[in-house]
Amino acid sequence: MQPLKKYKRMKKAKYNKFGSIFFLLLLLASCTEDLGNYDYIDLKEIEFNNIESEITALSFSDLVIEPELGDINESNYLFEWKAIRRDGDMQTTIIGEEKNLNYSVKLPPALYSLVYTVREKEAEVFSRKVVELRVKSITSEGWLVLCDDNGNARLDIHSKVTDQTYFDILSPYDLGVITGPRKLQVLPNMLTDHNSPFYLFADNAATKLGRNDIEWKPEYDMSYEMGNGKKVLPTGIVYGGTSKMFISDSKAYFCDFITGDGLFGQTINKDYNIADGIGANIGAEYILAPLFLLYDDDQKKFISYNQYIAPMLTSSGMDLGLENYEMFGLVTGDAFELPMGYDFKYIENTKYDPAGSYDGMTYAILTSGANYYLYGFQMGDMYAGEAASHCIYSCNKAFYGDLSACTDIGSASHFAFSSLKNYMYYAVGDKVYRVDLSNSALSSVFQFDTAGEVISSLKFHQYYQASNLTRSYDLIVGTTEGTLSIYDGMASDGDFSATEPKEKHSDFGNIVDVIYVELVE
Repeated sequence: MQPLKKYKRMKKAKYNKFGSIFFLLLLLASCTEDLGNYDYIDLKEIEFNNIESEITALSFSDLVIEPELGDINESNYLFEWKAIRRDGDMQTTIIGEEKNLNYSVKLPPALYSLVYTVREKEAEVFSRKVVELRVKSITSEGWLVLCDDNGNARLDIHSKVTDQTYFDILSPYDLGVITGPRKLQVLPNMLTDHNSPFYLFADNAATKLGRNDIEWKPEYDMSYEMGNGKKVLPTGIVYGGTSKMFISDSKAYFCDFITGDGLFGQTINKDYNIADGIGANIGAEYILAPLFLLYDDDQKKFISYNQYIAPMLTSSGMDLGLENYEMFGLVTGDAFELPMGYDFKYIENTKYDPAGSYDGMTYAILTSGANYYLYGFQMGDMYAGEAASHCIYSCNKAFYGDLSACTDIGSASHFAFSSLKNYMYYAVGDKVYRVDLSNSALSSVFQFDTAGEVISSLKFHQYYQASNLTRSYDLIVGTTEGTLSIYDGMASDGDFSATEPKEKHSDFGNIVDVIYVELVE
């Protein structure tokens, strides 16, 4: 390279270097001159202390977190607690907007990312802490209590998991206002979806409820169980073998899981009304073609439905009266003549079998004026006696008794029949009486009172888990004042006159019905 060209190139580079330095100095000077024109904030570093990296919370319990953030002025900051579900659609729920979190957990049981954001108001900078939140259910075991809250349904639970009571547990779901609560029920797994075995029945609603946190979904409405999508309002479902029935608006509907599609079909009675109660064998596991016991409220007589015999009778111009089933040899026993003309009062199915077999008793109470009559049937299988059936009888007339002499029987508000002993119980006001059905002349014996609280629910609950079967003998008592009492049937041998409740829970609403949510083994 020639010396002149080399010199010019070096000189140009030197000027460029000096120019860059000069520009930088000017920039720094201008910044220094502007120091008085802005408000500067001394940003504190956020420290996230006293927050566990893994947190477990129970549904409907209070989740309280009090973080320590270091030396900051809290009034300069905004706070947000956000739960992001890790499965499914990553649903996000804001659960708090204060420095400390105090949240009654209504998130469905699942795994979440709990995101805590601290945002500076003016500088709009933020710091964030993310931890794991696992929500578990308090509803995996305990007493599920249906209450009447000024005419509206309210569902509470006393959790066995926490030994605490949680109120209005359906409030997170968009069910609307449910009026006139009627009944709670749980069905065995073979007759319903294992994930949604619970039912709630009311004057304007009939819906299933899920096992997972007793959740509700729109598709749980009972119209989804109807072959034609009809809206129905049962007061309960009765099952026998692989079949089940319910009554809605005096019409009966039938469903069979083996021969049908698992949906309820058309009503079996179009031209007459059926009383609100169904008898069936609930104790036998193997029933091929069950007979259901019903009461014709127009002709005032017992009738029966069997999916094979009923069509044969109606096609021949006959009704479903039990007297017509006798022609097929399906009605046996001589405890009574089939009654006619009485009013229907009550019916209940038990697992009590005098012979200790699978033919549990169904008790029906009929009235005529001030007289109360009790009829006992052993409902069973059209194929009773065959090897594939547990049942000895198809329909056996097994018991009759006159209840008219029992104390204040005409004022009885609730009835309950034991599966342990041949006992009937009934409630009058705040008093409970027992009737020993083994006696030839029926009379009542006082058992206990509820200290002035009017009894609003009296029942035995049928358990399904093997470890709980003897609890089916426990008498459950609920009151209008919201007290739930459980009397030990096994220990007392069904005589509750000298026993105190083995469990007692209060502060519910007016108790309409109670079931027990069993821990799935």
